[in-house]
Amino acid sequence: MANGFLSTDSLVPYGNQMVPNTVTTAPRLKPKDNSNLGMMLYALGGALRGDKNFVENTMQLQQMQEGKKREKQMKENYQEFLKTIDPDSPFYDLAKSIGYEGLPQLLLERYKTEQPKQIDPSKAMKQEELNVLNKLKQFDGNVEKLSSYEKIIYDNFIKRDDSQSILEQLGLIPGKQINTNLIIEKIEG
Repeated sequence: MANGFLSTDSLVPYGNQMVPNTVTTAPRLKPKDNSNLGMMLYALGGALRGDKNFVENTMQLQQMQEGKKREKQMKENYQEFLKTIDPDSPFYDLAKSIGYEGLPQLLLERYKTEQPKQIDPSKAMKQEELNVLNKLKQFDGNVEKLSSYEKIIYDNFIKRDDSQSILEQLGLIPGKQINTNLIIEKIEG
């Protein structure tokens, strides 16, 4: 239709007249899964033939078909998994050598390696203390040049007269006594 008029391309002869060419298309329907119907027909055929084990044979056939579907799905999932791995990594070589049968183990191993490792709080605090001491070394021991966070670490852990750790002071681990004389400041920034 051009400018409200029918073009001659869209007209077809019908009898003695030219009529618009209208084509109506029905929406496409998705094919239904007829596997259950096929199983029923297979079982019925076995029963009509007089097969005594037609139920067992039908169940075996159904299990075989489901196994093939699962295997096909696992192969597709395995190929998708391989696409997510760097081909130059040793994990890729391991995945290729294990094959699609080992996909659950491969996924578990990748999950384990991607999990963050738990940090021991005392080691984390020692690392913070070391960082502050290194900063002090850079600033020739001038505490005023430290950031407010670094000053809190310095006051609470390095400068303390007693050797009680913050975990002991808070009562999280057993210690000599609970000392609540922590220097706490608001950290801005």
